[in-house]
Amino acid sequence: MWTAAFLCAVFGLCDAEGQPRDSDALQEGASAPEERPRSPEVAEEDAEEAPEDAASSAGDAENAEDANAEDARAEDANAEDANEEDANADGSVALDEPELDDTVGDVGDVGDIGDVGDDTVGDDTVGDDTVGDDTVGDDTVGDHGEGGLDGGESSEGSDDLDASLDNVDDLDQLDDLDQLDELDQLDELDQLDELDALDALDTVDGGESGFRVRSARGNVAIEFRSYPFDRDLPGNDEQLILSSELEIDLQLHGILRALVRPRFLVDVLDPELVRYEPFEGYLSLEGNRTTLRVGQMIESWGVAEVNNPLDVFNRRDFGVDFLDPPRLGELAVKFAHAFDGGSVFGQPVLSLYVSPLWRETPLPTQDNRWAAAQPPARYRPGRVQGPEAEEQIFAALRFEHTLETRAVSADVSYVASRGAERFPYFVPRVSADEISVVPEYYGVWVSGIGFRAVPNAEGWSKLTLKLELAYKHPYAFDAAQTEEPDAYLQYTAGFDVQFDRLFSDRDRLLVTLEYAGENGANDAVSNLRPFDRDVGLRLYWEAQDFGRTSVELVGIVDFRTGATIVTASFQRQLRFISDDLQFEIAGEYIRAGNDPDNLLSIFPDNTRVLARLQYDL
Repeated sequence: MWTAAFLCAVFGLCDAEGQPRDSDALQEGASAPEERPRSPEVAEEDAEEAPEDAASSAGDAENAEDANAEDARAEDANAEDANEEDANADGSVALDEPELDDTVGDVGDVGDIGDVGDDTVGDDTVGDDTVGDDTVGDDTVGDHGEGGLDGGESSEGSDDLDASLDNVDDLDQLDDLDQLDELDQLDELDQLDELDALDALDTVDGGESGFRVRSARGNVAIEFRSYPFDRDLPGNDEQLILSSELEIDLQLHGILRALVRPRFLVDVLDPELVRYEPFEGYLSLEGNRTTLRVGQMIESWGVAEVNNPLDVFNRRDFGVDFLDPPRLGELAVKFAHAFDGGSVFGQPVLSLYVSPLWRETPLPTQDNRWAAAQPPARYRPGRVQGPEAEEQIFAALRFEHTLETRAVSADVSYVASRGAERFPYFVPRVSADEISVVPEYYGVWVSGIGFRAVPNAEGWSKLTLKLELAYKHPYAFDAAQTEEPDAYLQYTAGFDVQFDRLFSDRDRLLVTLEYAGENGANDAVSNLRPFDRDVGLRLYWEAQDFGRTSVELVGIVDFRTGATIVTASFQRQLRFISDDLQFEIAGEYIRAGNDPDNLLSIFPDNTRVLARLQYDL
């Protein structure tokens, strides 16, 4: 029978003449090693084929030699297993071709190769993504262990292979040992040898990667504004604004990143209102702790809603929307470094900003209802008085950290800056031909703190406390024709509180209440700053539905003058047309108050309604 012949050849169970030995004689030698467990089927065949008479003494000696050889092979296999376990323990990938022993049980050792996919490659983390998520381990070596070359313990592989000998009538699996020697069944190991399976690192954040587009998004929009109250003054009572914006985040190579935000805006009814300068466009080197950014950038430093005394880095585009102007990018260099933090004082980051080039803040055009000069005066932005030479440099330090105490969990930031004030004051110029209004800029020292905290007490997690405080000390530039304004203290304090499931299982309401004030200044420039003793209330409701329905109500009242601004808006996606089409309709009521020098009194009757359609790309 072929089974007996096989056992004689492999396990040395026959004498020199090829006759089966007595099983008792096989166990006579004290130095014989312990055999690997064999399946019941093999043991049964062995019992049937073995004769009952004892083996000869010559056969005993030959059996002892075979047992010693088998013992040496077992020690080599154990040493190889130990080396393989050490390699797996330190996270390295063992790619050496396994040596196959002459015994059937040792074939199961090949199954340990399956551990390469599970214990090594899958655990490598590169940036935010893991290679394991890409199923490198599951798709290559590990799965082969389940197909007969088990990826578990070598003894289990031996049991499984011995148990299947009854079904291998022609020794098909053993005839394929040549294929195992050439790793034909494990040809995916070539991918690991050449790290082909880790080519995905080229597109994983933070790795030694090549060029890729991290994200791309944008929109096109049309917005119509109408002012129903005619002031009997020159200027457009309507605006029709077409705009588009695109944001592309690129990973150029490794830690080198780029971001570009081009935009275009034009008022069809006011050709002077045209914007095509990008919001942002910069290169950034982003390491584990350090970031270096160069280019045009936007930074948001404020924490409040009504007014942001700390938000002094970026200019605002008052020509597009005087009461809610968007931020504009500044050409600058930013260097940020993160330090080690503790359990109370955590995540400290120090940032340095330097902007070497000053640029004028865009203001409403002459045909706009918010124009800085009304007839017969003319607004002359081309005659601006601004900083020169080194006076143009804006520099700032910003330090941020978290604060964890029993009472609150907070984000804290500190700002110190020096440079030109972003909003000018206006100086009248009288000549024989006309009365003109010229914007004049001045420098300002700023130091302040921002604080946002959530109480740790039970039941208070929906409450957020906010404080923004800044002391501003103006100074005059060398070419200034007027004295610098008074120093003053600006602050905004308030809270947010969120309410869930008011009208459904998914909706939520965010309520914001803030007080914005100013102390110390008593000059003409202070009248142009709209927030003196103001209380602001904001209600923002989200349905959390598929249409992204939301309603926002904002009210701001100046207790000193009675000036009032109330805004209501409704937003929803028009999903019956397109999932990417969003509609907004809003109304804004403005009351000037009883102070003739107040900003809203200078620009009366600017109540408006607007409608906007936006398509997201």
